[in-house]
Amino acid sequence: GAKPASAMRVALVMCCILLVLMVYRRLMQVPCMQHFLHHDIPISAFFFQYYTLLLACIGLLILDSLAYLVLEMTPLLLGPYAVANALNTTLSSVEGLDAEQEASWRDKLRIDHQLLQTSTYAPVAVVLTFAVVFSHVFHLVKDHNVNGLAWFPSQRQDWVLQVILLPAMYAVMALRCVIRSWEVMVGSAWESFASDHASHSESTWLAYVNQSWQLYDANFAVANFAEMYTLWCFSRLCLDLLKRTFTSSEGFMIFSCVTMQGVDGFVLCGLLKVLFHILFSFRELNATGAGIPQAADPLGAIGLSLDLTFADNFLKLLLVL
Repeated sequence: GAKPASAMRVALVMCCILLVLMVYRRLMQVPCMQHFLHHDIPISAFFFQYYTLLLACIGLLILDSLAYLVLEMTPLLLGPYAVANALNTTLSSVEGLDAEQEASWRDKLRIDHQLLQTSTYAPVAVVLTFAVVFSHVFHLVKDHNVNGLAWFPSQRQDWVLQVILLPAMYAVMALRCVIRSWEVMVGSAWESFASDHASHSESTWLAYVNQSWQLYDANFAVANFAEMYTLWCFSRLCLDLLKRTFTSSEGFMIFSCVTMQGVDGFVLCGLLKVLFHILFSFRELNATGAGIPQAADPLGAIGLSLDLTFADNFLKLLLVL
C-alpha cells in the first residue's frame, strides 16, 4: 500500500520468508519427510514443497502490486498528460515551494513518453516471467522424477530449481521498485503521507521522496538476497558437474574447498549487507518522534556506523579475488 512503514514490512516479511524457506527446503530434503507427505497426505505433496510455497508468495506479491497499480495509480493508465497533471497537482499542494523549485522538481520527476509507455508494460513482463518460471519448475519436477517420489527433486535438480526461480523473485521485487518510483512521479501516496504527518510542508515532501527511495532500495535488497543464495547454489551445481572430470577424489576435494571459500565469503558478506540494509531501513521508517526522517545513522547510539558504499567495494574486491 501507500504507507511507507507497511511497504517496508512487505520487504522485511519477504526476506524472512526466504530465510524460513531456506530452512524448510533443507527439512524437505530428508527422505522421511517426503515419504510422510506422499503416503500420509499424498494429495498435498505438491503444495507442501518449498518451491510451491515460494511461487505462491511471489504470486500474491504480483497480485498485490497489480491491485495497487489499478486502484491507486490511475493516471499511469490514462497516459502522459494525466501523469503530468497529477504531478502538477502534487507539487502545487506542497507548502513553501516557489515557482522555481516547482519547475525544478517537475523537471526531475518528468517521465519521458517512451519511458512511461515502456514502464507501464512492466507488470505484463512480470506476469509472463512468473508464468514461464512456473512452467519450467512444474515440468522439471514432474517429468524428471529420479527419486521415485513425485515432486521430490534430487540434489542436482534442487540446485537447478534455485536458478530457475530467481527470475520470478527478482522480477516481482523489481516491479515493487518501479511502483515506488511511480509513487513519487505521480504523487499517488503523497496525500496519505502528508495527512499522517499533519503537514504539507517542503520538509514533509522531502521526507516522502526520501522514504520512497529507501523502499526502492529495500526491495532490491530482498532481490539481491535471493540472488546471493542462488549464486551459492549455482556454484554447487557447477562443482557437481565438474566432479566427473576429476580422476582423484582428493584432488576434487581440494579444488572444491578452494573454490567455495571465495564463493562462501562473497555470499556471506552480501547476505549480511542485505540484512543490515533492510533492518536499518525498517528501523528508520518506524522510528518514533516527529516522523520526518533525519540523516541515517542507525548505529549512532552505540558509537558505530555502517558504510554501505564500503560494503559494496568490499564485495567487488571479493568477486575479483
